[in-house]
Amino acid sequence: MAATHTSPGVVRDGGLLRPAVWVLAAAAVAELLLLRTFSRTAMHIPDVESLQFVYSAGTDLGRFAYFVAIAALVLAPGMALWLTWSRRDPVRALLAVGVVAYLAAVILTPLHVVPDGIAIAFSFGAVFLVAVGTVLRDVRFAAIAGLVVLAFGATSLWNFAQTMAPTDGTWFGLAAELATIAFAAAVPFAFRAQFDRVSLAVGVLVTLAVIGYFSGNPSTSGILLLWSGGLGGVLPGTVYAVAIGGLGATVTALSRSGRGVQAAVLLLFICSGTTLQNTYQTGLLVSALLLIASIEEPLAHGRFASAVESRRPRPNDAVTAAPIPVLK
Repeated sequence: MAATHTSPGVVRDGGLLRPAVWVLAAAAVAELLLLRTFSRTAMHIPDVESLQFVYSAGTDLGRFAYFVAIAALVLAPGMALWLTWSRRDPVRALLAVGVVAYLAAVILTPLHVVPDGIAIAFSFGAVFLVAVGTVLRDVRFAAIAGLVVLAFGATSLWNFAQTMAPTDGTWFGLAAELATIAFAAAVPFAFRAQFDRVSLAVGVLVTLAVIGYFSGNPSTSGILLLWSGGLGGVLPGTVYAVAIGGLGATVTALSRSGRGVQAAVLLLFICSGTTLQNTYQTGLLVSALLLIASIEEPLAHGRFASAVESRRPRPNDAVTAAPIPVLK
């Protein structure tokens, strides 16, 4: 049986869950921009030694953000799972098993006590189980959850095959990239984002910035795309630019309509890379899916609320349209 929706008060009832999610998202974004992007880009700048102070400061801040994200990665998903369990949600056991599978991958990967293929299987199992719980929790997110599983599963299958014999990963990589681009296209519909001029302007600026970055040094940008997002860069740079711009516009639209937690969760999806086989970034992906499954926010707040509210049926409308017959 499909699970029912939670009330819009879940986030409020969660107490510290909202700021914990924001801290996790902010730290993950800072780590992505400073440690993964800035440090790897700056090393290709000629005469970077003259900017050693700036480079060191940015890298140190990125490392600090990474450790903050690790701490929040324990706190926020744990609180979300506890909320789900305390409310006797029908999917709580499925989500708990998914989290246990992820923890098993975290423990087994550095110890090398089992073949690497087993750790990869645990990572994929965690993403799959939590994604299924997400769909059962709210069918609106079925498309993006399925595409995440497809993208992560393609790279997992390739990495698993690599543990047995050298394998050509061209088709696996292409499947993962197409699924990731489709995920970016599906996000505005899944979150029912309501765009205004500001959010669209942000999307256009992000798109142009990414296009400019790809046109500068294709080799460096391709390596950065692989390291930071797990994408091989087989598609035209404009495709990635439009996808990233659309995600930026959606995050802005969610934030401006009062749905800050969902905006933060979307940032976790972006920072995870969706295809990277890495315990930290896989943790961001599992957390994003888990938080969607555990948190429900109203579709609109503030300036958009009246427009949404005006489309909702009133209780009296049904009575007026179809009077209840009186039995005699």
